[in-house]
Amino acid sequence: GSLVSVTFLVVPGVQSVFWILSALLVQLYVLMYILLFLAAWQLRRTQPDKQRPFRVPGGWVGITVVCLAGLALSLLVFVAGFIRPASLNQIGETQYLATIIAGMAISLLPACFLILRRRQRAGKSASTTD
Repeated sequence: GSLVSVTFLVVPGVQSVFWILSALLVQLYVLMYILLFLAAWQLRRTQPDKQRPFRVPGGWVGITVVCLAGLALSLLVFVAGFIRPASLNQIGETQYLATIIAGMAISLLPACFLILRRRQRAGKSASTTD
């Protein structure tokens, strides 16, 4: 809620705010897809014999091709999300880029904090059992 309010204060025009928030949302979705493809490849590499409800045909080659293609396309979309649309002429490219980066950082901070906190707790519990 507050991120949307700040965007309305920083960016002129409702249409510009809509575009920026849409681009930010797509960036966050694509980032999760990147993590999904990396996790799929890593899990098939580290646990190849585990029973799964679905397996990509082609064995190791099949999962590698699917993950590399998915990663390549996701990275392409991710990079393209940092390019300001030509129809969004109310703000400059620098302001657009700064707004997208700041929005991503603000959106990812809670998750990063929780991950770091969990790792710290796991480290403390591992050191107390030794």
